[in-house]
Amino acid sequence: MKIALLMYLPLTFLQNASLLSVATRIWMSSSLRYTYYRMGKSYCFRMNDDKTSIVACFTVSNDSIRIYDLPSARRQAMWKITKREKMLTRYPGVLIGRLAVASKYSGMGIGSEILEFIRMWFLNDANKTGCRFSIVDAKNRKDVLSFYEKNGFRWL
Repeated sequence: MKIALLMYLPLTFLQNASLLSVATRIWMSSSLRYTYYRMGKSYCFRMNDDKTSIVACFTVSNDSIRIYDLPSARRQAMWKITKREKMLTRYPGVLIGRLAVASKYSGMGIGSEILEFIRMWFLNDANKTGCRFSIVDAKNRKDVLSFYEKNGFRWL
């Protein structure tokens, strides 16, 4: 299954929430609160032919990386790129959070496709926020950390 077969939408536009599972409604409720307080924006992917079947969801928010948290070589490279009188101490990024794939669709590569979708959304030349990095603050579980490492994330 490819994400191209799915429809993505902001959670605020989801209809018939009463038909969703209890776990999904709880996730949506907390995500909508997160959006209301402008802490992040949550999105979901659902099947085109079943509007109540949420395949995966994620939240994005603004974040940054402290230049001093980067390895020395990367820090030097960043300073060369920016060449400013006053060196920046933080570089903008998008924080990817609350990424989840429904267990029914687990192991199909959908999580990796969502990360690629987010990268294209924020890290290409048309990004609107000027972010330089994608950042995750993942659960400290071996399978979760392995997933992000396989998708190109590196430890700082």
